Amino acid sequence: MEVEELRTEVRRRDSKMDEMRRELEQLRKRESEMDDIRRQMLQMSTFIRFAASVPPRAPEDDHVDTDAEGDDYDDDDW
Repeated sequence: MEVEELRTEVRRRDSKMDEMRRELEQLRKRESEMDDIRRQMLQMSTFIRFAASVPPRAPEDDHVDTDAEGDDYDDDDW
């Protein structure tokens, strides 16, 4: 009878170890997903800081009033 009890205990422990391995694998997967999210957030943060630090560009309009006379044509176009 003692041998059977030992076998039962071994199966129970094996089952418990398998369950713990599955949980560990799930935790590793979640950790990897969190690392991916952190990396994406860092990239977004870096981009936002960069975008905020870049001075605004002049409008891309061919007819900019450079002589401040109220018209929208450059004097040198004539």
